[in-house]
Amino acid sequence: MIFISVGANDTVHLTSRAAFQQDYEAMLRALPPGVPLVLLGIPDMGALPRLRQPLRALAGWRGRYLDAAVRAVAARQPGRCRYIDVCRLIGPEIRRHPERYLAADRYHPSDAGYQLCADVLTAQFALAPLGLGSGPAARRPCEDCPG
Repeated sequence: MIFISVGANDTVHLTSRAAFQQDYEAMLRALPPGVPLVLLGIPDMGALPRLRQPLRALAGWRGRYLDAAVRAVAARQPGRCRYIDVCRLIGPEIRRHPERYLAADRYHPSDAGYQLCADVLTAQFALAPLGLGSGPAARRPCEDCPG
């Protein structure tokens, strides 16, 4: 099983969705066939205090815009890919406690932020251990993230 978490830099570098999706699909094609893939959605870029408003709101919107490409790729390969909406599952907690879950740069996760992510992923696999493409995080988009 391979976990893939990319897109935060594409969000702030204003990579087009078409270019992002093309690169994302090329990356997946380069991986060994038959290996299950867990596609982590774009994190809640609107939760990062390092970015000042209105750039933070724009980054949140852009993250969800690119996340639609990740979700679409996963939907086309349900037997191989499982999408997990980290924005919805982790973003609200980071927004409540950025000082705890973000590193000193206020952009990257702290040790506690990585632990939060690991705990959330563990819980997701406990809910749906075998069903790639299924589980609560695959069904609906982020409700707490800008959209």
